Amino acid sequence: MKNVLALLKLFIVSGLFAGKALAVNPSFKCHTPNEEKIFTIDSDKVTFHHVELFKNSREVSSTVDVTTLNSHTGFTKVMYVNGYKHRIHINDLKNMNEVDDYISIISPKGHTMTYPITCKHI
Repeated sequence: MKNVLALLKLFIVSGLFAGKALAVNPSFKCHTPNEEKIFTIDSDKVTFHHVELFKNSREVSSTVDVTTLNSHTGFTKVMYVNGYKHRIHINDLKNMNEVDDYISIISPKGHTMTYPITCKHI
């Protein structure tokens, strides 16, 4: 009985550490080709950076909660911003490139605009 309890404790403790290790996701800074859209991707949110032309050139940002769909090599993050559905797709985390990675913006009427994105780890 003592062995069973010790084994159970070992599984619980190792499960806690494994959960924390899996929860660590790298952050990325991404942009479209002409830097019309600049954003930072974190594990549970995306921050869009809007450079406004104020006197002091401050950067305005908006943070959005996301739903993440993980694949074996990358992920897709889905969120709604001002009524528009945004889908950010990173095909391969080890080999990010503009051919396979994109942001797709879908209007409420169903019109889709897709932009290639360039991302780097931060």
